[in-house]
Amino acid sequence: MEDEHQRKVTIVTRVLVAVGVTVAVVATNPPVGAATEPTSYQLGFFEQRKVKAAVADMMRDPDSARFSGIYAMRLPDGSIDVCGWVSGRNGFGGMGQEIPFKASIFASGRAYATSIANPAVTAVMCNDAGLFSQDMVKAIRAAYCPPIPGPARADAGADRSS
Repeated sequence: MEDEHQRKVTIVTRVLVAVGVTVAVVATNPPVGAATEPTSYQLGFFEQRKVKAAVADMMRDPDSARFSGIYAMRLPDGSIDVCGWVSGRNGFGGMGQEIPFKASIFASGRAYATSIANPAVTAVMCNDAGLFSQDMVKAIRAAYCPPIPGPARADAGADRSS
């Protein structure tokens, strides 16, 4: 009788250990087909509306916002990074030039505009997200960040022919 009880305890213990190992493996591995790297993503209609509303809310005249070149990347955690271009009315009532924007849609579905204030910083953020190329970042920096003149050199006008 004692042997029978011990055998049942051993079987139950082995089953529980096997179940525990299976749960641990499933919990640490992503589902089959799940992205483990950021992947290019095509925003749906409602996702675009959320992003555009979040970005427009950061602008002086949200109703004047015009968007172009919107790119998205789905991250492994389910959130989506979005970058693109936006223009809108400036303080004088005319349309301003296009500037880059960065926004995110969290896994919960909430959209948040991360950056539109500084085009050069926004471009770097979009490059880091894999949505803007390095060449695009250089072009934006050249357009929005003129070179800062260095200190005048004392010998700048000196005749070097001697």
